[in-house]
Amino acid sequence: MPPMTGFSLGIRGRILTLFGLCIVVLLAASAYGFWQYAASVQLFDRDVRASQANAIDVLTVETNFKKQVQEWKDTLLRGKKPEALDKHWNAFQQRESDVRGATERMRAGVTDAEASQLIGQFVAAHQQMGEAYRRGLQAFKDRGFDSAVGDAAVAG
Repeated sequence: MPPMTGFSLGIRGRILTLFGLCIVVLLAASAYGFWQYAASVQLFDRDVRASQANAIDVLTVETNFKKQVQEWKDTLLRGKKPEALDKHWNAFQQRESDVRGATERMRAGVTDAEASQLIGQFVAAHQQMGEAYRRGLQAFKDRGFDSAVGDAAVAG
């Protein structure tokens, strides 16, 4: 037997070493893949949750806005009776407050500049609309609770 001068592996040792290296590379690639997957899920979750929250806020504002308009119609329709006038006008003002509060919260939470600008435009238009409804209410009262006068005052 020749003397051993260096470290040498037989065929079996080389195969086992190659197998071990393949396993290490495979495990490293799997770990990296899972790490990337987790990062992607976190990013997706964060973005989707924000978009979903914004969509829910928009639907809430839309619903309250529709209810506000319905309360105005009820004010005109049933407002000849003082208790009905108070009931529906107070409900109108509550819905108006709900819409204003929700839009301000939504505007503060939105990171997109264009969306924030659109929300700001809606807030301004909603405020102008509220002023028009108040003028319409006064015209409605001044003209003997004539709903056509109140409706005409807020047309447009």
